[in-house]
Parts: sequence; C-alpha cells; structure tokens
Amino acid sequence: MSIRLDTDFDDAELKSLISESYELTQ
Repeated sequence: MSIRLDTDFDDAELKSLISESYELTQ
C-alpha cells in the first residue's frame, strides 16, 4: 500500500511539519 503525500498534505503544511521535526532534533 502506497500513500502519496500530496493527497494528505499541501506543500506549506508538509514543509512546516518537516521544519518542526528538524528543529526538535537540534
């Protein structure tokens, strides 16, 4: 089963999730 991220997230939402996750690892 494959899930396309763009069906669940728009770019802005995805980028904010990525940046939040990245900041948590710092």
